[in-house]
Amino acid sequence: ARFWAQRVHFSERRGKYVMHGVTGPNEYENNVNNNWYTNYIARWCLQ
Repeated sequence: ARFWAQRVHFSERRGKYVMHGVTGPNEYENNVNNNWYTNYIARWCLQ
């Protein structure tokens, strides 16, 4: 949980937390912002 807490930051423009520069399960799409799967797993770990 500490890892994910360090990876997110609050976007005042969007009004929510975002995660930039991540790689999801499809390793060919790397360095993307707000990958759905990565965000879902991070949220699950932080709950």
